[in-house]
Amino acid sequence: MKKAHQGLATAEREDLSGPRTIGHVTLGCTLGYLDFRFPNDGWRQRHPRLAAWYREAEQLPSMQATKPPAS
Repeated sequence: MKKAHQGLATAEREDLSGPRTIGHVTLGCTLGYLDFRFPNDGWRQRHPRLAAWYREAEQLPSMQATKPPAS
């Protein structure tokens, strides 16, 4: 998890605006995975800019279509 947290800190500093790339897709999938597998990790509190970006990204039709079902 230390490496994951370091990666999130790096992503927090990135400019995620502009046209979507495979990097954006990868980041969105990663954040979704963290929410799914580690719901109490608290990454959103530690990385507010990244959390704001993800709130928009997770609303995309492609993200909604591939979201794991709630258990």
